[in-house]
Amino acid sequence: MNSWKIIKLGDALKVKSGRNQKAVECKDGKYQILGTGGEIGRTNSYLCDRPSVLVGRKGTIDRPMYKDEPFWTVDTLFYTEIRDTFLPKYIYYLFTTINWRRYNEASGVPSLSASIIEGIKVRVPDLEVQQKIVEVLDSAALLYNYYVEQSKIETQKLKALKYELFYNTNKAGDVVKLKDLFVFKTGYTPSKNNAAYWDGGTIPWFRMEDIRKNGRILNDSIQHVTRAAIKGKTFPANSIIMSTTATIGEYALLTSDSLANQRFTFLTRKANCCRRIDITYFYHYCSILSEWCKRNVNSGGLLAVDMKAFENYKMKLPAIDEQEKIAKILSMQEQKIDYLNKMANCVQKQYKYLLNHLINGDLDLSRIQLEEKDKSC
Repeated sequence: MNSWKIIKLGDALKVKSGRNQKAVECKDGKYQILGTGGEIGRTNSYLCDRPSVLVGRKGTIDRPMYKDEPFWTVDTLFYTEIRDTFLPKYIYYLFTTINWRRYNEASGVPSLSASIIEGIKVRVPDLEVQQKIVEVLDSAALLYNYYVEQSKIETQKLKALKYELFYNTNKAGDVVKLKDLFVFKTGYTPSKNNAAYWDGGTIPWFRMEDIRKNGRILNDSIQHVTRAAIKGKTFPANSIIMSTTATIGEYALLTSDSLANQRFTFLTRKANCCRRIDITYFYHYCSILSEWCKRNVNSGGLLAVDMKAFENYKMKLPAIDEQEKIAKILSMQEQKIDYLNKMANCVQKQYKYLLNHLINGDLDLSRIQLEEKDKSC
């Protein structure tokens, strides 16, 4: 801990201004032209060819970037020349912990100045400790990126599987309408003014923000209502809910008796339907139905699905044993994606913890063991 000292950022770096890109812009250039949102063009010239940390001068001022290859920046984005006794990557991690909005100098569009940045006081360790911190954080970031990339790969595989399994014309099956299979009902919102409808409630009540894009329920944010609130309007487990008003095509499979607001339509299997449908099969099929809904909305006012067309939507329905096989294949793939996303979230939380505590200097680095790098590589 005694290797740490308080300095001004100006003791560690020099803030430099970007320049107009028009004179150097080249469609197939070797180097990036950077704005506060990332790459905005290419060039064969550069303003900096050393590792640097960049931060917005105007507009987006709270998203630092790290670059270790030559680049050009426009005048809304500062870059830095970092002194030899400081690691550029360490400075980047340090920048990500600074509340840049606190140093905003404008009442309108957020703005920073070079003098303000260079005058910020920070607590930094010696070069050896900086290196250890960078190695720990790089390792965590690398692991997080691995899980994210694997999730993307497996998600693309899932899309390909769905296309093959749902659109394969060689598979036998009857063409049926949704209204042949399901009962349709609209969601309901209990009175917000009646505390008795909400206090101590145990029945999930869904809003748009409770449904993730891939058909998953976000359990942490769900509100609950009481039995008195539902007035017979609850919908049973193994029903599908799909948003058919405003935000179109979000869907989920209910795992318990539930309620949702009026933007959702509930699809519950008909009790005496002559055709059997596996609800998990249909849940996966909803990714196809969702895209159809987005293309079939009214032309004016609040967006809404054409419900008559929705109820008459036609789908090919294979035999029940084939449905179950398809559902199992897709569910296994979805579970793999869920696992990767869960691991990514876990690593991200660990990364944020390490970032805050390592940069603050209140985490004992001696307790963190890193694998030695293979020097032969």
